[in-house]
Amino acid sequence: MMNTRYTYKLLTLVFLSIACSPVLHKVRSDSKTMAIQQQMQADNELMEVVTTYKQELDKEMNEVISFATMDLTKDDGALGNLVCIACEEALQKYKNVKADICLMNTGGLRAPIYQGAVTKGDVFELMPFDNSLVLITLSGDRIQELVDFLAIKEQPISGLEMTVRNNEIETVTINSQPFDRNKSYTVLTSDYLFGGGDNMVFLKDPEESEFLNILVRDAIMEYCVQHDSIAVAKENGVIFLKEVTTD
Repeated sequence: MMNTRYTYKLLTLVFLSIACSPVLHKVRSDSKTMAIQQQMQADNELMEVVTTYKQELDKEMNEVISFATMDLTKDDGALGNLVCIACEEALQKYKNVKADICLMNTGGLRAPIYQGAVTKGDVFELMPFDNSLVLITLSGDRIQELVDFLAIKEQPISGLEMTVRNNEIETVTINSQPFDRNKSYTVLTSDYLFGGGDNMVFLKDPEESEFLNILVRDAIMEYCVQHDSIAVAKENGVIFLKEVTTD
């Protein structure tokens, strides 16, 4: 609460400074000297507050919470794997259920995690958005739309695996079983995608939905805290669409 008040104070001062600048007028020299001295004192107080706040924030963000035994990037799928695994683990821990599929979006992964110490700041850089987890149930027809979408645009996903040969979907399995279009499947995703973000409109209006009140970032953070070291597969467990060239 204290930091919020100081931040508001800072933003207010900056806004007022910018907003008032166009209407400044030349004043008498004696009055002008007095105004500058007062402003300098106010700035010093403000800088002291900002410095204290920054030191506290840096201390928290630099806290080491795990260790990555490998580089995790979204280019090789490892970063998406980490996010899906963390979200699945949070679902099982807080709801004691397992989703058939976990689906996230590549665009939401904003920074890699490199081999070495993992800090809270690393997780915030990876997932700066306050998106929450949502558990939905989709019909087989909607899952088919998801499959068609993934065949064109890869996204972090677990539970569902598929292969594409020469731009044609060849196989689709969910939890290692052949995809059955007559069945419904549960999908763990973010509220952003649930709302149709990144053109995933097939996630809207599902058969059932439940907002879990768990931030995706918190799920990642907790996973890192609970695991001393992080090592995830780059391909297994997450969909990778590979166009296979025929001989």
